Amino acid sequence: MKKILLVAVGIALLNACTRPAVLIEDAWIRTPLPGMNMTAAYFVIRNPTDSTVTVVGASSDAYDDVTIHESRVVNGVSEMIRMRSLSVAAGDTVRFKPGGLHIMMSEPVRQLAAGEQARLMIELSDGNKLSTTAMVSDQAPQ
Repeated sequence: MKKILLVAVGIALLNACTRPAVLIEDAWIRTPLPGMNMTAAYFVIRNPTDSTVTVVGASSDAYDDVTIHESRVVNGVSEMIRMRSLSVAAGDTVRFKPGGLHIMMSEPVRQLAAGEQARLMIELSDGNKLSTTAMVSDQAPQ
């Protein structure tokens, strides 16, 4: 009986270790314009898990004020809307890109130039934080 229990626990632990994780890919930060104290970060978030995850915040080692936004055109007028959260369905991929979803970054801790890197952390509603390195660039990575 003990052997069966040990085998069952072992299998459960192996399954937990191989469970897919939410991923942040292709992260980049737009090179700040001269004299500007704000910029935006973009990336792809992939949720290969079997449950919805909710992004509730973001932070960076290069900026003090980091928030989730979406740019939209409504009745011919561009507007930027702050989002308190963003759900990513099981098996879904969401792209943060210019003209759409993005991470707004203001109040720089240090000035960034093209070719440098900064840490970007994405906070999920379950308390997990996804961390990645974002390249500072004038355009998305190829």
